[in-house]
Amino acid sequence: HHLHTIIEEVMEEYKELSGRVIGSVQTHRTAKADYLILTAGHVFQQVKNTVDQLRTQDKMKIGCLNLSLLRPFPEKELAAALKGAKVVLVLEGYSGQEQGDAPLFKEVKAALSGISKKAPKLLSTLYGHSFSSESLKVLVKNRIQKKEAIDRIFLDVDFTRDSSALPQHELLLQSIRRAYPDIS
Repeated sequence: HHLHTIIEEVMEEYKELSGRVIGSVQTHRTAKADYLILTAGHVFQQVKNTVDQLRTQDKMKIGCLNLSLLRPFPEKELAAALKGAKVVLVLEGYSGQEQGDAPLFKEVKAALSGISKKAPKLLSTLYGHSFSSESLKVLVKNRIQKKEAIDRIFLDVDFTRDSSALPQHELLLQSIRRAYPDIS
């Protein structure tokens, strides 16, 4: 727990030097949000813009969070930030190597396991090299808002290539072609 103290001191010093506040969990429009999108990294700005559009155009009660610290994992801060949400979409990059739960999803799930029965429903969402804000908006409207029971969602991931230079991705493509022979 000594590390937490050091990290807090460094973040406070950064604030004094730069005037910018950075915490282990950054939030955007999370107050009274029913739906939250959780990220860790460079996609946060794009997600914030999408959230703003969904709030303005579709009047959705949605917000987003970004984890700027993964080790030690900010369990308490995250639990506090997710309080009151019904659904949390955990958005992380897809490497093609995931077996079982994706890494960030697994951390969030473990962190929330000690929370009361009011813990939000978690949805794992993996995106390809990039994703469009339009795809994210469609995903939110069709999957989260309608409460469809799909635990893992792929967003803008190209599964339909003919081949791949990556051996594990090539195996995945072969298994998809076997399972879905009508996909061209």
